[in-house]
Amino acid sequence: MKSKNYILTVLIVLIVISISSCSKKNYPSQSKSLFPLTVGNTWTYQESYYFNTIWDSLRSTRNLVRIITKDTLLANEQLAFIVEETSGNNTRRFMWYEKEEQLIEAHFNYEHLTILIAKDLKKGLSWDLWPSLDRQLENDEMRVSEEFTSYPFRGKSVSAFRLQSGINNLLQSNETGSLTEQVYVPDIGVIEATYFSNFYGPTRTHRVLTDYFIK
Repeated sequence: MKSKNYILTVLIVLIVISISSCSKKNYPSQSKSLFPLTVGNTWTYQESYYFNTIWDSLRSTRNLVRIITKDTLLANEQLAFIVEETSGNNTRRFMWYEKEEQLIEAHFNYEHLTILIAKDLKKGLSWDLWPSLDRQLENDEMRVSEEFTSYPFRGKSVSAFRLQSGINNLLQSNETGSLTEQVYVPDIGVIEATYFSNFYGPTRTHRVLTDYFIK
């Protein structure tokens, strides 16, 4: 009798192990993320503001901190992450989420979406920055202007992409408008950004990642 019970127990254990093994084997693997979206991830930037006819007169410097504070489910069951961005006494909140292999930013008080990062980045790739807007803007396209296999960052070399939106030859043509340039590193985020503007005289805002925490 004891022998039968022992054999029965062994069979049950083997069946459970087999089912567990099959479940793990058939579980769909998640695709690689475009951006490190995890609650607690933090990016700290030093932001310098310049105003001069030759773009190099420093007016002010401040820190800007972005932190993913929590995750949430949108109405369509889309997983999204709440981001708090603090600079001085000002704090703004927005959402980041990935959909159709694109990193999207959504603001609580605006209806339009911004596609920050697209899939399969390579030099020459471009996409609509604000696809939900009907009107055409001067900087409604994001483009990959350069691809780096070795870009210096905090004493090491990383793979990176230079992203641009706005008037491409703004600095040379002295046109009225704006130009944004960003250096994006997969698995880290934007490590450097410069925002040029020439509406009421040329200005430049330069942002550099000085510290970050990614889980």
